[in-house]
Amino acid sequence: MTYYDVYLRNEEGKRGTPVNGIVSITNIFRRNEPVKWTLTGAGLEECPIADGSEIVQFRNGQVLFCGYMKQKKIKYDAKTHIYDWEVSGQSDLGRLANRLVYPNPATTPPNPNGTYSASGVLGPLLLNVIDLNAGSNAVALRRLPRLVISEQIPVGESEDIESKLENLLKLVQDNLKATEIQIREVWNMATGGWDIHISAPEDVSNKVIFSVDNGSISSWERTVSAPKANYLIVTGGKDANGDLMYTRVED
Repeated sequence: MTYYDVYLRNEEGKRGTPVNGIVSITNIFRRNEPVKWTLTGAGLEECPIADGSEIVQFRNGQVLFCGYMKQKKIKYDAKTHIYDWEVSGQSDLGRLANRLVYPNPATTPPNPNGTYSASGVLGPLLLNVIDLNAGSNAVALRRLPRLVISEQIPVGESEDIESKLENLLKLVQDNLKATEIQIREVWNMATGGWDIHISAPEDVSNKVIFSVDNGSISSWERTVSAPKANYLIVTGGKDANGDLMYTRVED
């Protein structure tokens, strides 16, 4: 049996109060993209998710992702006094789309004619670009709240990157397209901070089990047809003239 829990994140980024009244949860996962999520709910009170809120979602007690809301819809029925609501957003990785890659990340405002360029192993190279434009080493006004870039095992080949005020998330995604490397966000429950991880893929093919209980499928259909024969026996030999002969027996 699979179960999901959704909590608000407080001002420190830590797990806050649970979100009650949820009717359905929709999550869309795509490689190297932010998770797109939608929550719908209903009840006698208005939507429990305030404007600008952040959430963390758990699956079977394990952190699935953390994110923030982008849109909220509320409908009130005066006859039933029921509020129907829908909140949608994306995981924290989407915050990188709110930054441009400055030619010189330490200079604000940037030189509109300048170009940022760097060389090195791709994983650390991209992490450094993120850190300079949105992490703790960015200028104060450009730091994304609670984003911390940790030291990681280098992955990838030696590459050159170049950008002229390109969107930060797009720059990262474009440079990962031709590789198997993946990027994801990781939330620290204890500190409330979040990290960006760039890593090689892990082979989990022997762990994949499609079933309703583990949540990998939501419905299924089976068709069984009666066989045309229970068994088939084919024998061979030669007749008196030396020609091949076959006998087939069906039941």
